Amino acid sequence: DGNETHLVNLEGMTHLESVSISGAEWFKKIQNFSSAGSLGPGLSVDFTGTFTHCTGNDCSNNYDVLPDISNQYDETLPFDVWPTKMTSLNLSGCSSVEKLTGLPDTLEELNVSYTGIENVTDLGITNNNKSNIIVLDMYGLCNHRPSDHSSMLAITGDYLSGFTSLERLDIARVKSSAPKITFTPNSLPTSLITLNIRCQDIASLPALPSSLEILYADGNELTTIPALPVTLRELSLGSYIPF
Repeated sequence: DGNETHLVNLEGMTHLESVSISGAEWFKKIQNFSSAGSLGPGLSVDFTGTFTHCTGNDCSNNYDVLPDISNQYDETLPFDVWPTKMTSLNLSGCSSVEKLTGLPDTLEELNVSYTGIENVTDLGITNNNKSNIIVLDMYGLCNHRPSDHSSMLAITGDYLSGFTSLERLDIARVKSSAPKITFTPNSLPTSLITLNIRCQDIASLPALPSSLEILYADGNELTTIPALPVTLRELSLGSYIPF
């Protein structure tokens, strides 16, 4: 129905290169999303702040997928298939997004900062797609969660194996109950240029790749610092933040 309200229809937009529907409280659903940009060089998608969690009567003003009554945070996105040529996805501030599936192998940049995702297994990045990811931003995961929420699962450094093209990794925490990373030796990709691991409550850093140019590790309880690469242009090792 072309007159349906709150609907974005991308029918025939096969040369589209960018879609931004950010902070859109009016947005409810999208049609013909999978074919958008299918004949172009790649599609950048930005939903910053659009899919936020709701409670009670506020849910009626959100998009057309209502939360599970057993857990007000369990919601799904209002479409089934991602664009086949999506290269960049920004879901920053989408606090109702808890799990991603079916991301295309063309994806190179993923921003899930301040979403409800609790564990890397819910990022939707397949092992086959890891080698294509250049930017991975997980800053401030689960920041909207209530303080008594206890199902947080740690992100382990083992997961980073396979990200052979990763250049930027952001995994800073903004509250003590949020997921934190535990590194294993030599777990960081050798391609890494920028690393943000603020406030991870860690005492030592993993081996740093020789390609690294920017390191933000302040807010930790560092007692051991490995050899720093001479390629560094920015370095921040500020004081420990106990929240």
